[in-house]
Formats: sequence, C-alpha cells, structure tokens
Amino acid sequence: MSKNSLRYFVFAAALTMIVVSSAKVGWWFGLISLVVPICWLWPFSLRHTNSEISSGSINQELEFRAGADWQSVASCFAVAWLIAPVFVYLGEALNNLFATMSGGDMLTYFILRAGAVEEILKLAAVVAVLRFLSPNAIRHPSDGVVLACAAALGFAAYENIFHNLYLAELQTGAFKAFFLGAFIRVPLHPLYAAIWGASFGISRFTTAHWRLPVLAAGLLTAMFFHGLWDTMAQSQSLLVFALMLMLYAALWYGYLRLWKQVRSVPFATASTNQ
Repeated sequence: MSKNSLRYFVFAAALTMIVVSSAKVGWWFGLISLVVPICWLWPFSLRHTNSEISSGSINQELEFRAGADWQSVASCFAVAWLIAPVFVYLGEALNNLFATMSGGDMLTYFILRAGAVEEILKLAAVVAVLRFLSPNAIRHPSDGVVLACAAALGFAAYENIFHNLYLAELQTGAFKAFFLGAFIRVPLHPLYAAIWGASFGISRFTTAHWRLPVLAAGLLTAMFFHGLWDTMAQSQSLLVFALMLMLYAALWYGYLRLWKQVRSVPFATASTNQ
C-alpha cells in the first residue's frame, strides 16, 4: 500500500470513529467537541506549515521551506485520535500500579497517570506518521513542534468528546466548564507537547549519541508540567487557582520563547547534521 493510500485510509478511519463517537455522545456535543481542537490547529500548526526558514547565509534570502505540510499535520491529528482509546484504556488498566508506584504522592501519581501516558501517546502518533505516512515531514527542528502540537490536539479532540458528555450529564456549571475547557484545557495539550516537540525536532539533527538524551529531557519536562497541572486541578483553593493561572501564562510565554528559539536555528546547521 502506498503512503498516499495509507494516509487516506487513516483519514477515513478517523472520520468513521469521529462519526461513531459523535453519534454516541450526541451530534451537538460531538460537533463542538471537535471544532474547538480543530480551531486551535491554526495557531499551533497549520499557519506554520511550509513556512520560510532562514538559510543561515548572510548572502541568501529566506528561501527554504520547512517540511511539515497540512497533510502531515492532519495525519498527526488523525493518528493521535485513532490511538487515543488504546492509551486511555492502558492508563485505566495501570491505574493501580501508578498509585502504588507513587506511594501516595499525588504529584508523582499524576505525572505517571496523565503526564507519561498522554505525552507518550502524542509522541507515538508523531513517530508513526514519520515512519509510515510522511517520512520527510521534518526538515527543520521547528517541524517537530508543529507535528507535536497537531498530535496533541488530536488527543484533545478525543478527550473533549467524552469530557463534554460528562458535562452534559452533570448539567450544573456545564457551560462555564466547557468555556474554560475550550480556552484552557484544550490548548494546554499542545503547550505540553511543544516542549518535547522542540526536543524531538532538534534530536533529528544531532549526533546519534545525543538524540535520546535531548528527546528525554523534553519529554520528561512535558510530563512534569502535565502532572503538576493535574495535581493542582484537584484543589479547591483560590490560591492554587491563582497559581494555575500563573502556570498557564508561563506555559504560553515558554511556548512563544521556545518557538522563537527553535525557529532561529539556521537551516545550514540543521541540514548538515541530518
């Protein structure tokens, strides 16, 4: 099967799963649950596809285009959506093990239960796309961020459907919770993923000796912040809520700074190390 045929199969499978899930939770909730993550695809991924990167030469203009395109972005979104149920089930199955490993420490528990499981899911989706669908999607380290954010939003779309179903059943405060989810919970996923996405993109252009340490550093950092947020979310304290808002702002600031730094990597440097 050609890569294009396989990509179309993945898109069809994801669309089928979306239709089935939407029918299960209700078409209205299915639609709004999907639209929110898709809208976030634009600022995090789609607007950066095939964008110009500095060639690294003083005498040359901005003429190199990064490798990630809309098909690679859509593939990461779709693959993450498709494998999300497997990882969610895995998280449930290992829940008691995570509780035992954490020894009662809530932060450790959520780093394992949410941070590790979900961030590895997103990474697995990107790796699968690069292996089977778009092997040339990363031609610059910034492409790692673009694809990681797309995969993160694919998982967020799956999570959003069932989260909104819960809100509908809960009814009380459902609109407020949905609003906060659309502007905080959903974009948090690509904010976490951008951390390891930058490391992943950079690792593709480093020597073999440094690839795993570079990727591990980004992945562990993302897991920590993911677990930290979920731990803080268990509290009802106004002080903790204020700290969460500060953390949310810090993640956005970190993302913008990280994006600027990764984008500034000269193409000449990246190309010679590939």
